[in-house]
Amino acid sequence: MIQWNRVKRCAAGLAVTALTVPVGAESLAYPEMLQPAGYSYCIPVPNPCPPQPCVPEGLMYPHSEPSAGVPTPADSASPSVAPTPLTNPAAPAPTASAPLADALDGPSPLGLGSLSQPSGGAGFSMASAVAAAPAPGYIDYAPIATRFRLRYDNAEGSDQPTRGEFLYPTGAGFVNTKGPAGVGSGGDPFAENIDLQELSAYLEVALTDRFSVFVDAPVRWVSNVDIDDDGLNDTVSGFSDLRTGFKYALLDCCGEYLTTQFLISTPTGDADRSVGTGNTSFDIGLLYSRQLSSSTFLFGEIRDWFTLDAPTTNDGANDIDLNANILRYGAGIGVDLLDNSTCCKTRKLTGIFEVVGWTVLDGFSTSLAGGQQVRDATGDTIVNGKYGLRYTSGDHTVYVGYGHNWTSDRWYADMIRAEWGYFF
Repeated sequence: MIQWNRVKRCAAGLAVTALTVPVGAESLAYPEMLQPAGYSYCIPVPNPCPPQPCVPEGLMYPHSEPSAGVPTPADSASPSVAPTPLTNPAAPAPTASAPLADALDGPSPLGLGSLSQPSGGAGFSMASAVAAAPAPGYIDYAPIATRFRLRYDNAEGSDQPTRGEFLYPTGAGFVNTKGPAGVGSGGDPFAENIDLQELSAYLEVALTDRFSVFVDAPVRWVSNVDIDDDGLNDTVSGFSDLRTGFKYALLDCCGEYLTTQFLISTPTGDADRSVGTGNTSFDIGLLYSRQLSSSTFLFGEIRDWFTLDAPTTNDGANDIDLNANILRYGAGIGVDLLDNSTCCKTRKLTGIFEVVGWTVLDGFSTSLAGGQQVRDATGDTIVNGKYGLRYTSGDHTVYVGYGHNWTSDRWYADMIRAEWGYFF
């Protein structure tokens, strides 16, 4: 689909290059027009943050309409000098009572019609959110946007896979023999790890500038499970637990986002085959993103995950309620390593480093090394380091990253993640 708004902004940029910016023009409402040397001029996106623009020069944000509180040149304490009119006499020149962008509300000097943003909030592509806040690799994305994501995870080395039933169900048929020869063959009598591969399709739809709904549909492949009860390693696959939810932006201003997220996971995966947990779980969290400079971004999250309908098991002496509660938290930073963006298209490579942790507030676990004995996992803390690169080109974004466990407790020892995303 042709993005007419971008065409209009580019066409307007050609027109603005003919504009003479006089002394004192920095008092205009949109200082973003004063681009550094070597940059293409672009139609500025109206700043939504009253009372004064609070963004570094040249930044773009996913907003299409100015707030009523956006100042005009008349509000400025410094003297305002009217710029030289555009060459097209039909286009009104900016005055002391109208922002510079009003000069573009008339017919285009290039004959393309009005260059102003359409009303209704849809004039500016949500893809520009990528320029303002690129998605992290593992921390959830804070800005509200309409987007699609296809993600592949390969996680290896889970020694206590049933901890809190966060990834796998307690009582699943995990193999206690390594390799098809089994015990007595001279091999290790216990499996060293459970390996997981997951391919998930995620779709988020922004219903308003501050509210979106999403669905995440995963398919799993799990290795080192004994489905046939023959003591041999099997690899099973199937549709896993469906995740749905919504996001609401508490703060969306000047490159800073604070969003609340509610997620529910329904037990659509087959727990007997280890591709699902068999439980309904809930995840309530806060997501944060902030642009620190034109090339540096900060990410963060804190989330509370819990179950309500987990089964009860018996450790030989007592009944045990397997419902769990796990606190998840993380922080990260992104730095643009290469940036060849223009006013018409974002094109950059961002290095991303994240630290993500989990603390089990309540839950139980089954250790592979200790057979199927259930133990209290309350207090287990897992911390991972995540390292990756994200390449953004217009509406498309690609991420490749590696995660490594830093603690003795772990969900997995190592993870490789690859994903492709598209912003509508």
